[in-house]
Amino acid sequence: MSVEQDKKIQSLYASLKNVMVQNLDKDEQEQLLDWMHTLILDTSKERKFQKINGLLKLLDTKESKQYEELVQKKELVRHKNYPTNLKIGDIVSVKYGFGYCSEISNTHYGIVFSEYIAGLYLILPLSSEPLKKKILYLDNLNLPNKDGIKNKRSYIQLNHAKFMYYRRLEKIKGRGTINIGSEEIKRISKEFIDFLNLPIDTGSN
Repeated sequence: MSVEQDKKIQSLYASLKNVMVQNLDKDEQEQLLDWMHTLILDTSKERKFQKINGLLKLLDTKESKQYEELVQKKELVRHKNYPTNLKIGDIVSVKYGFGYCSEISNTHYGIVFSEYIAGLYLILPLSSEPLKKKILYLDNLNLPNKDGIKNKRSYIQLNHAKFMYYRRLEKIKGRGTINIGSEEIKRISKEFIDFLNLPIDTGSN
């Protein structure tokens, strides 16, 4: 690191604190810092995880001390609460972190809406608030919530659908696998395509 770069980093540290104090309340400051902490650590763990995977692939045999040591190191950086064997329609807990401008923030439930693609899944987030442009919801999911209301209606926020890295996804505490089923997947798919308003002919030829 050069002297100039070190000075710039120190300046950014100081500037960040001032900007936070001037523009965010205490809760928002805590949320942002907590998310930055998570972002850095998760990214570091994933880099190590991928590096170890690469080294494991180069080994000719699993019967070696080096292999065992790498497996142990891999376990230390593995995503511990990752809901493996995800299927389209599964509901997971998603860490959205500190949202950009009016993007969705914090932790929300979301519907897995794609297969695993290069570390990512397409996620349709759920919320207690409806999207006025397209009111689409699911009932009787019985998801844990801060209000303690059973079978609270869950609205699908199609406007915040996006591909999310797998380390953002976690198992729902106290619940097994929840899947909305094929019929709901078909219904939501149709509504999603309609919501996107793509310039394509979806009718049959």
